[in-house]
Amino acid sequence: MDLGAINEPSLPVEGDQRAKKELTEFFSEHRRKERVKNTLNWIFIGFIIVTAFIAISVISIRLIHLVLPADKQWLTNDQVQGIDKLFFSGAIGGFLASYFKKSNEK
Repeated sequence: MDLGAINEPSLPVEGDQRAKKELTEFFSEHRRKERVKNTLNWIFIGFIIVTAFIAISVISIRLIHLVLPADKQWLTNDQVQGIDKLFFSGAIGGFLASYFKKSNEK
């Protein structure tokens, strides 16, 4: 084999309108896809921040309710059990783990 004959493809000629159009379409599509990916990523990051804030608030309320004397507690037993089920069922953790698994596969 003549390895000296192997070279990189030449760049499109300056006046080649068809090549310019193809390159513009290719890179425009690539930029569009990246923009959509970035937007979805920021939406998910915002979702995580809001969810974390809500989770911290609910856990704080649960802990305050646990510490207060019985006459100052305002949550019913069903509400306390609902909070406990939410955080100990692992639904939120499972959702986050599946997202990160999908995003790291690509």
